[in-house]
Amino acid sequence: MIRIKPEIDSLKNTSAYAVAVVLCLLILIWVMELWKADLNIPFRFKGDAILHGMYIKGLIDNGWFLHNSFVGMPTSLNLCDFPMADNFHFFLIKIISLFKPDYAFAMNSYFLLTFPLTTISTLYVFRQFKLPYASSIVVSLLFTFLPYHFLRGETHLFLASYYMVPLIVMVILWVYTEDTFLFNYDPVSGKKNIKLDFKASASIIICLLVASTGIYYAFFACFFMLISGILAVLIKKKNRLLIVESLIIIIIIGVFLNILPNMVFVYNHGLNCEAVQRSPVESEMFGMKIDQLLMPVDGHRLSFAANPKEKYNKIAPLVNENASSSLGLVGSIGFLILVGRLFYRTPKNYDGDIKDSLSIFNLSAVLLATIGGFGFLFALIIPGIRSYNRISVYIAFFSLFAVNLLLDHLYQKYVKTKASRYLYYVLMAIILVIGILDQTNKSMVPRYDQLKSEYINDGEFVSQIESSLPAGAMVFQLPYVSFPENVSALKMGDYELFRGYLHSNQLRWSYGAMKGREGDTWQREVAAKPLNEFLGTLSRAGFNGIYIDRNGYEDKGAGMEAELISLLGTEPIVSANKRLVFFKMEDYNKKLKEN
Repeated sequence: MIRIKPEIDSLKNTSAYAVAVVLCLLILIWVMELWKADLNIPFRFKGDAILHGMYIKGLIDNGWFLHNSFVGMPTSLNLCDFPMADNFHFFLIKIISLFKPDYAFAMNSYFLLTFPLTTISTLYVFRQFKLPYASSIVVSLLFTFLPYHFLRGETHLFLASYYMVPLIVMVILWVYTEDTFLFNYDPVSGKKNIKLDFKASASIIICLLVASTGIYYAFFACFFMLISGILAVLIKKKNRLLIVESLIIIIIIGVFLNILPNMVFVYNHGLNCEAVQRSPVESEMFGMKIDQLLMPVDGHRLSFAANPKEKYNKIAPLVNENASSSLGLVGSIGFLILVGRLFYRTPKNYDGDIKDSLSIFNLSAVLLATIGGFGFLFALIIPGIRSYNRISVYIAFFSLFAVNLLLDHLYQKYVKTKASRYLYYVLMAIILVIGILDQTNKSMVPRYDQLKSEYINDGEFVSQIESSLPAGAMVFQLPYVSFPENVSALKMGDYELFRGYLHSNQLRWSYGAMKGREGDTWQREVAAKPLNEFLGTLSRAGFNGIYIDRNGYEDKGAGMEAELISLLGTEPIVSANKRLVFFKMEDYNKKLKEN
């Protein structure tokens, strides 16, 4: 019997993960109506989703994402002025692309993969703290299907990939709760010795991984790590500052290694102050709002919940990406439990356990990130960290952790018989159904038919251009807009000029030259010239055609097109939806060379 028990436990553990993943996939299919999806067409084709598409296609076309020789012509695009500590995401996407080198497929597949990854990592953390399987599966699924996951989506693909958050919180809690974590105390010598056991090794790996999955999650991890160390000193009278310093240094080293190519490039080519401009004021603009944590998700299934939120969005100031921070009903209950714990705490009932540490982490997060909070002081030093509302995914985990602890308490206290166990499972099922229905809605379903029509239209248009030009030909795109983070040009959204590249296999495109560098300066100056001079300059630079997005002009480009027809002596190719226009310069280039 003693030999069989580990096997039974292992089977039970494996079964729990299998059940969690299957439920996750079933819910995901239902919420996103994936039977309607085509993985070869992106789930979103606007704004930052197009930017992420360019990153991924650049990764496929060039081996890695930092340099793209197909955009930013005539100089190409170097992203080293735009530091990103997301190499682990790119690594996983690279693996996916090896099976099918299509950017839309890779992006969609990775986005879908983040759901089971989040479920698995969250369930693993709960089991590390000996919480019951049933409640842990339910709460893991609720954390997986936060509104944040969908509202970030492929627009903020790497923020939606928050599967490392539970794991780094586990490490932070180990710092607070484990007396011999990372170091053993030798009473004979009075010295601390490094203890490289499973938890120590896992913590180092997790810290390096969180450093490779985005600057924001790494920054918040360091913040909570520091809070954990301070709590250990003040409450447990244990000096964990050496441990905290070690783990924070590991995260900082991880971030440094991620952006090392950027730093080398800046060292060799000088600092580009125009590329990414941030102001401490933005920390107020994109701060977190407590009411948004507790209010329903936009477009809630129930009108009595949806209508007040819609009214709030219309009249409240500073409603922006922070609208994605809703915790949902179950998460809001957990949040209020953690807030209440601060008031309920007395010297008699306060033992510095996990519930107490979670409540303090929760309070610390609110004080840091809320509009008017301490985040502004950090932003004076590190203005690059501006969107403090993104800490809401940490708050969501703290809050749902508190719910799981409450459910565990109910289980331990009241589940004593077989009948009560069945009732407990029914309660878990009810919480899961209510939570999922509350946190998701129809607005989270991509508009598959509209996306397909728009995507195919652009693809057919670019295919026509490619068939009329030799491989490697350069195309200049109008209207000129700088990259990155340019304001929208009339009805043409930011990054939409990348649409040509996303459908192209052999052409090189002008859009995407890094602002503040030589290529962008050249493009801006050329685009400002009179059309006859403009065409001559393009021809001498080796361009073979002109791509125009009519949505970027008040007159839909009519005046410019008429003049180009006259100067080039050719009619343009027009997309099926009449939005995009292409002028071939072959005849013009020949005449210019002859003259």
